[in-house]
Amino acid sequence: MTSDETNSASIRRAYERHLDLLLAEELCCNSAFARFLFERALGADHIPYDDRPEVTVTISDADDLGADEGAAGETDVLAEANFSGQRLLVLIEDKLDAALQPNQISRYLRRAELHANKNEVTAAGAHIIAPDAYLTSTTKEVQGIKRLALD
Repeated sequence: MTSDETNSASIRRAYERHLDLLLAEELCCNSAFARFLFERALGADHIPYDDRPEVTVTISDADDLGADEGAAGETDVLAEANFSGQRLLVLIEDKLDAALQPNQISRYLRRAELHANKNEVTAAGAHIIAPDAYLTSTTKEVQGIKRLALD
């Protein structure tokens, strides 16, 4: 890898890290945004009304859950919310221009399922957030996961 490629990769990661931090801040401080994102990931029928849900966020954490079945990996943003006594969980993968890793989407979906069972949450889901062009160009690869375009 050349120096320019290394710098470009570092910049790309930094921007994705910025997106992680922005998502974390909005999820914790903006109840309407938290509701919006959880409804998109889990469906509105899973989200009881709560105008001030408690939300905690973990950023860029290695997630060993499902390691025995090849589902382990890094979760960019892991958001847990308590909406009127119901614990809900959403795993978020953000992509700006990095390629998807092999089986990345299926691993995210499987980890969400495992988190739902292990952590006794009411519902868990997974989300990919990326530019529309990225989502359009990877339609087959991102099949099955909830998608949200940045633009």
